[in-house]
Amino acid sequence: MQDVLIADTVLASAFRDDRIAAHKSKLSCERDQCKLTCELSQSGIDLRDVAQHAWTGWESEPGDRRPGTTDVMILHHVLEGTGPAVLLLHSTAADARQWRPQIRELRDDFAVVAPDLRGYGGSPLNPGSFSHAGDVVRLMDELGVERFAMVGSSGGGAVALQVASTIPERVSALVLLCAAAGGVEPTAELRAFAEQETRLLHSGDVAAATDLNVEMWLQPEVDEATQELFAEMQSHAFHMQLAAGDEVHQEEPEIDLSRITCPATVVSGGLDLPWFRAVADHLVAELPQGVHIDLPWAGHLPNLERPTDTTKLIRRCLLP
Repeated sequence: MQDVLIADTVLASAFRDDRIAAHKSKLSCERDQCKLTCELSQSGIDLRDVAQHAWTGWESEPGDRRPGTTDVMILHHVLEGTGPAVLLLHSTAADARQWRPQIRELRDDFAVVAPDLRGYGGSPLNPGSFSHAGDVVRLMDELGVERFAMVGSSGGGAVALQVASTIPERVSALVLLCAAAGGVEPTAELRAFAEQETRLLHSGDVAAATDLNVEMWLQPEVDEATQELFAEMQSHAFHMQLAAGDEVHQEEPEIDLSRITCPATVVSGGLDLPWFRAVADHLVAELPQGVHIDLPWAGHLPNLERPTDTTKLIRRCLLP
């Protein structure tokens, strides 16, 4: 039996108050059944200098580590564009490939950093303790970025809030797309989803758990290519996290919303789950400069549902 960290920080946030560890489950899984082929896409990045920083556009090697260290990882990431820095934090059912449409459009005005969080995409999950927020801050330190805006989707929004609460002086703006956060009682619908996902993963049925997430988080109108990409990202994360074993411990820094004084745009979807809409109301009430935008057409992942419309919204929120 292995104590395995399961993917979704969305549910970790939802169940924190009740101390329900929805992301860990005792799973019986032979390691040779958990072998993983990490299929990283070719980004075709055009190498360019980034204004005000000694950067060039590039895609890092999977899970870069600093020389001479065994426990400090630099997240795999894509870096493109010129201008003020903006950090894109993916949903915890996806990876940085979620942001491909936004990277293409934003790189003309921004230096865009899109990392894979640990245990997603090209960032491996190794034994030991870590926090997503700590990994993100370390990456930006490594890149020499002192000040940056953040866009966070779903569980990535929870990570963005952790970062902004920890180093508020370095965050210029927040855009939260259907973000997860504590402070709101989880609904019966969300609990039922977590229980079903855990049962499927406990039985080793990763394919069914992946299908469950596709049905839960994507609107039916999303095109087939996007559905396939989402399923690939989610399945990849499940396999990577199952293979990591029982020596992985995720820490979640406390969030003090009163410390986040930058402009914060809180986006909700009119077709999203009621819990996320309640979270949006909570965040707008507690963030000192929180502004609420509701998208009547949006489900849970608006940047995949209507990429062009979502990118325009992000640009409006970030440009002065």
